[in-house]
Amino acid sequence: MDTSQDRFQTSREVYHRIRWDPRFDAREFVIGYDAHGDTLEEMPFGAFAPDGEIPWHRVWYFKRGHELVWDRRERIDRLSSLSFKSSEAPAPVAPPPPPPST
Repeated sequence: MDTSQDRFQTSREVYHRIRWDPRFDAREFVIGYDAHGDTLEEMPFGAFAPDGEIPWHRVWYFKRGHELVWDRRERIDRLSSLSFKSSEAPAPVAPPPPPPST
């Protein structure tokens, strides 16, 4: 049985996907993390320092606007199903040119 589809992405993987996938605008995202209190706190995606003060295991969720796109506790991962503006969609691959006639 192939379990790769059932594997839940880590917070590190989600962070790097948002950071490097050209279809995502990182400025639209916030990160929810455990600040060692009774509640979770949020920070803009761009303010998070990978491997900095907040360790990966304290990152609990990512939101784009008000939409929860990844949540560790609820095991929600909607990152792959996010919609993009039509201008952000990947360009279709052009068919190869016909072979030259001789």
